[in-house]
Amino acid sequence: MTASSNTSALTPDDAQMMITLHGNFPCSTQPAGGIEGLIAAHVQKRHIRDVSDAYAHRWWDYRLMAPGHSFMLFAHHYYSLFKVYAKQLLAHRRTRNSTQGVGAIGMGEFYFTAMTIWERDRTHISGMWNAMLTADALGIPYDHYIRLAFQIAIDTAWKRLPRPNQLYSDKMAAQVLYAWQQLCKDRFIYAKHPIYRLDRYEGAVVQDDYRDWLKDQLYAHRGNPRALAQVVYQAPQLPEADAAQMFSDYALTRAKRLTV
Repeated sequence: MTASSNTSALTPDDAQMMITLHGNFPCSTQPAGGIEGLIAAHVQKRHIRDVSDAYAHRWWDYRLMAPGHSFMLFAHHYYSLFKVYAKQLLAHRRTRNSTQGVGAIGMGEFYFTAMTIWERDRTHISGMWNAMLTADALGIPYDHYIRLAFQIAIDTAWKRLPRPNQLYSDKMAAQVLYAWQQLCKDRFIYAKHPIYRLDRYEGAVVQDDYRDWLKDQLYAHRGNPRALAQVVYQAPQLPEADAAQMFSDYALTRAKRLTV
């Protein structure tokens, strides 16, 4: 399991960086190699090889994470969000006077965490891995992918929340991608990793790719002053000169005022 060569010139994330970006998720302080050994014991080799392809597309904040840590982060979001959305599913059923009981939701998931995932069977673990790869291939942050999938299940009257192996069907992936695209139209979502800051710029491919993507997002939001303020002035990721070539002086002036 290796990271993309696009990030080979940059230092892989250490535990402190991962905790800063993603919270103190299980195994964030443990070497990735041990986690990846456990993954290899539960996941078919052909699926493990797929990780190299997904690295070129995964969400920007994960580009320097090892596959083992990425897997644990995805699992952490899955179990944490399952508890939240199971309650929403119950509430949704009550509004429809459903006679289905709590057990039909699959409440057993309440008792598992990312730390206990190795107690699950190969189907569950392999499903979690493949769901993570799907989120990576679509470039969607893990928490957003899982939230959107759970909400889709509720909105389309699923009897229970999706298990990991139900998160990456072609139909579900297409629905999540569409929902993510709609979310990105409504909200300006950008990476928080410090490698994308101006003061950390080294001319690495991943940094240039991110800047191109960021410009596309700013165009899509029509130079929204708050978006410009965030990535040009507050926590600079895009040079002001680049922004000036894209947007009017008036837009940049409004953005500056929001940083005061």
